[in-house]
Amino acid sequence: MFRISVIAVLLCCYAASGVRALEAATPADALSAIPDVEYTYYDISGASLRAIYEALRHSPQRPRADNGEATVSRYGWNINWSWKGDNDPNGQCHVTEAEVGFKGSVTLPRLTGSPPVYVREQWDKYLSEIRQDSAAHLLHARSQLDVVRKAIIGSACVAADASANGVLDTIRAYDRQYDEDATKRENEDRENSFFAIGR
Repeated sequence: MFRISVIAVLLCCYAASGVRALEAATPADALSAIPDVEYTYYDISGASLRAIYEALRHSPQRPRADNGEATVSRYGWNINWSWKGDNDPNGQCHVTEAEVGFKGSVTLPRLTGSPPVYVREQWDKYLSEIRQDSAAHLLHARSQLDVVRKAIIGSACVAADASANGVLDTIRAYDRQYDEDATKRENEDRENSFFAIGR
């Protein structure tokens, strides 16, 4: 009997480090309902939209995208799997069991202080959009766990990991397309965006 364990990771960003991992209250939304997600926050402050915009732009704690550029937030998912295989009478190994796990991560800005009500409302709306985008990525990745497991179990041992990675490639393709579409929407609605208001 053979047993193999593999971990695959994706990290990405919300377009727009020494951050601290903290426990903090979060709104009851799609993101907070996803299990096995670790949150990291970096603090910013400002009494006006302009001040918050500048604080976000210049915060040294902002996460970095894969290309090194600073971003407003960052999400990541980790899909790991292990499988067992047995040889058939012809000596060919086939996967007989597979276990698949998931962990997510999100880095978010957190507004501190007591800004005016209007400013807080605009910020909360903006943060909600960031959280929704992160949730979309993590929910999709997590929804594919059974697809990964079935791909492994349907494979010969020699091809099991490649079969799982093939599913991960489709998840990454989904993430890329989602981000491209989100960027187009953001550009189309730029004049109504939080950053436009802040400027």
